[in-house]
This record gives sequence, structure tokens and C-alpha cells, in this order.
Amino acid sequence: QYVRKFLLPRLFLAIDTKKDGYIDFEEYLCAMTTFKKGAIDDKIKLLFILYDPVKGTFLLRDQLRQLLIDSIVVNQREEMPSLTLEEWILDLRELAEGMVESALYQYANQDGKLDYQEFSLLAKMDTTIQSYILKLPGLLEI
Repeated sequence: QYVRKFLLPRLFLAIDTKKDGYIDFEEYLCAMTTFKKGAIDDKIKLLFILYDPVKGTFLLRDQLRQLLIDSIVVNQREEMPSLTLEEWILDLRELAEGMVESALYQYANQDGKLDYQEFSLLAKMDTTIQSYILKLPGLLEI
């Protein structure tokens, strides 16, 4: 439910590289190839674009928080606690906020946002994000 409501629209925007409102076979194949067989840097770049699809220049606090929430949801979706989706998201927002503070402190150059290089360092070090990258192809399969 969460994936369909919140994550798939974001995936659509990132994969629709022609920005024509459709995902053609070439775009789909490119995304699947990147996530399934691509180098880690290519996967991280696609994940970065997923959360800043318009500009692809940097992630702000809210975008990073959403990325971390989505990472946790995808990683734990089989083990969803006995809460409503809304309650679970509220809990995750609190958890993610602490993770955002830590990430911005460790990886941002004190400007409160992550450029691609800073995000790449974070993604290579954070096991939650790494696991998310590995599980994303399953969300794309028809």
C-alpha cells in the first residue's frame, strides 16, 4: 500500500527520462538494467535522481528524510508493525529525522543539503540505503 501510494509515483518520474508521461520499453529496460546489473555508482545516481527528479543537483532535508523513510519501509515491509500506515509513517518520520541530522552532520559541507558526491558517500556507508538499492528492482518488476 505504501509503495504503491508514495514510492511508485516517484519511481515513475525518475524512470520517465523523456518526461513525456509514459515509460517506454527503453526507459524501463534502462532502469532495470541499472538496478539489476549496473555499477554501484550508477545505482546511487539513479536513487539520487529518484528523490530530486527535476534538478538532480542536491537533496534537501525533506528529500533526504523521505528517502530514509522509503528505505526503511521497503526494507521492513514484510514486518510492518501492527499500526495503521499513518501511525507507522509518523514513527518513521521521527526515526528518519535523527538519521537526517546525523547524515547532514557527517556528509554535508555545513550547507544543510547533500550534493551528489556527498550523497554518494552516505549511500556507500549506510546499510539501510544499500539494502534499499538492492530491493528497488523488485518494485519495478511487472
